[in-house]
Amino acid sequence: MAAQNSTGADTTGSASGSTASFYASIGPILTRYDADLATGTLTARQTLNFELDIQYAWRHPNLPVFYVATSNGGPGKTGNQNQLVACRIDGDSGEIAPFGPARDLRWRPLHLSLDRQNAHILVAYNNPSAVTVHKIGADGALGDEAPQSSDLDVGIFGHQVRVTPDGDAAILVCRGYDAEDGEAEQPGALKVYGYAGGTLSPRASIEPKGGFGFGARHLDFHPTKPWLFLGVERQSELHVFALENGSVRPETLHKISTLAGPNNGPARQAMSGIHFHPNGTVLYVSNRAYGEVQTSLGLEAPEGEDNIAVFAVDQSTGQPTAIQHAPTHGHLPRTFSIDASGRVLVAANSEAAPKVSADGSQRQAPLSLVSYLIADDGTLKETAMIEFPERDQRLFWAGFL
Repeated sequence: MAAQNSTGADTTGSASGSTASFYASIGPILTRYDADLATGTLTARQTLNFELDIQYAWRHPNLPVFYVATSNGGPGKTGNQNQLVACRIDGDSGEIAPFGPARDLRWRPLHLSLDRQNAHILVAYNNPSAVTVHKIGADGALGDEAPQSSDLDVGIFGHQVRVTPDGDAAILVCRGYDAEDGEAEQPGALKVYGYAGGTLSPRASIEPKGGFGFGARHLDFHPTKPWLFLGVERQSELHVFALENGSVRPETLHKISTLAGPNNGPARQAMSGIHFHPNGTVLYVSNRAYGEVQTSLGLEAPEGEDNIAVFAVDQSTGQPTAIQHAPTHGHLPRTFSIDASGRVLVAANSEAAPKVSADGSQRQAPLSLVSYLIADDGTLKETAMIEFPERDQRLFWAGFL
């Protein structure tokens, strides 16, 4: 991998208390923005070409380093070139550049995260469902893959891997598959492993009703309480579980729809990202509307709920209550992120599509980034949108790092 800086972007800006660095990928191109935390606006500062499409990124909490997973695969495409790349952030200019050796991966990666000791990075894969663990050097450079037992239960369609707050366990979130084209539903699950020094060991499998009707996608942990909040993609639901004794209690504490209204079609709804506000009192979930309908102009995507759902979280019980569904005005907001101060949220509409509403009205929805200021109660006020009408690749990942 020979990532290349673009000379067409301003790279003179540096982060301050009033700005934060935000990154967004379109295909193999990663763009660094300065996010103004008072206005929510984004200013492009640098672009970097990773040659392979960017799948996900994760920041080292103690070093000016982050990690990027790349692949020539994508949704419905396995890919045969897959890499993990470390990037260093210049402390003065904010510019980013790869450093150390890139590491080849066996399959297309979907998600990555560091362990609590920042000594290893864990990578999740969907096809085949799998998880790998890779060593991290003291300077943040990528090391070798850590060997794992061959008898780990890796479920069906792994989509995310996270180490629990106490560092004692790792959880592989497995989405499963809907029943489709005569094929039976394949169940989802949370595969819980013991975790120590980069080594995974079998511990538990959380699969309500055998995992059927449980299309788990992504989770986030409450910042201070022993609660796990899980986004269930295929059912557009939010489930709350308790963490206990290095595992997840199998009983669901709370369950609520992520949607503002009933899912009556024609769009197929599927939640995507899930993130807590840094103060732990509010949780955010992105909803996506899939599908195609035939119109006089051809196949178009039906309007549905493409939005960011906002939930107030009771700090005594963990009960989430919907307080807002903020539209993203685009198509498939797959990813979104909140800055560390909790003042700005940016959502990424990941694909371009012609959209048609129930009354027949039509519009073009290009790739776009939508910015919101976060009010004291956690609700969102839209402040800016950047559209990319000339780009036909996916805006697959975006985030504050």
